[in-house]
Amino acid sequence: MHLLRTVPPRQLENICTEYNICIRDAFSKITGIFPSEANFIQFSRSVGRGGLGFRNPIFFSHIAYLASSINASTRDQTSLGDIDDIQSAINYVNEYVLSDNDIPYNIDSEFRIPKGKNENPSGRPKKHFIDIPSQHDLSCKLEDKQLKCAVNSALLAQNSALAAQLRSMSSKHAGAWMRVVPSKTLFLNFKPSEYIILLRWWMRLPQFAADEIHRCTKCEAVLDPLGYHALTCKSGGDLIHRHNAIRDMVFKACQTAGLTPRLEKHGLIAIPTIAQQMYTSHTLIMVNHVQQTSPLPTPCNQTKYFMRQGNQQALPRGTLSW
Repeated sequence: MHLLRTVPPRQLENICTEYNICIRDAFSKITGIFPSEANFIQFSRSVGRGGLGFRNPIFFSHIAYLASSINASTRDQTSLGDIDDIQSAINYVNEYVLSDNDIPYNIDSEFRIPKGKNENPSGRPKKHFIDIPSQHDLSCKLEDKQLKCAVNSALLAQNSALAAQLRSMSSKHAGAWMRVVPSKTLFLNFKPSEYIILLRWWMRLPQFAADEIHRCTKCEAVLDPLGYHALTCKSGGDLIHRHNAIRDMVFKACQTAGLTPRLEKHGLIAIPTIAQQMYTSHTLIMVNHVQQTSPLPTPCNQTKYFMRQGNQQALPRGTLSW
């Protein structure tokens, strides 16, 4: 990162390319996954934007160099540096990073230290000045723009499933499973085979070769290469198994925290017959630990939960059922 901030991007092209090849080869050798060029852009985005966090220095070299040069020049009242190098970085940022609502940079732009950070030590007037761009902010703008382009490309190709997955993967906490501490004690670890399958799903890569035909062992349906049938097949009880696995995980976590959860508690509520058919599998309950209440919900991803107002025909106030 120090090199990216201090050396002009044109002098780092070969090093950045070699670095990318090394990272990519190491990833493929460890996981057996070989991302395409299109996947490699997603591969390079942060986890919070649906990527894997393997930053591509080619994308960020101009950002790092420009932000560092402007910061040092403004604070020390020195020249920006080589005009050609700065102009090249500015052109890259204006084209690939800034949105339509942002003010484009130019070589004559005057910058100021952002409010609250040793405001304007030179004493020059603040109006007409642009806040010094931070490398972090510019990096986030770049990734947001890349993600938006990927979603738009999917929509133009009428691939609504890909567009929906990209939006879902970039939502808040969607990538938390990659950041969590892999603790066996807290039941937060994956088997290597499980993690590889999840990585393939996360990058929307086929679980097996496209020319191979595999059938579901439960219903004999032909499996799709991305493996979605395995998540939706209603034969063999896998949906219930997944529900129970999540239930057990939540139960153990609550038990560890001393929240006194209970498993397999029947006859908790008296509700209408139709609703009873939908909400009778309340196999995990925590009493007096939930403060918020809400109406009876709809099922979501095979996991049923609700918080009911306390009365004679509902769960006690502050009760969570799963």
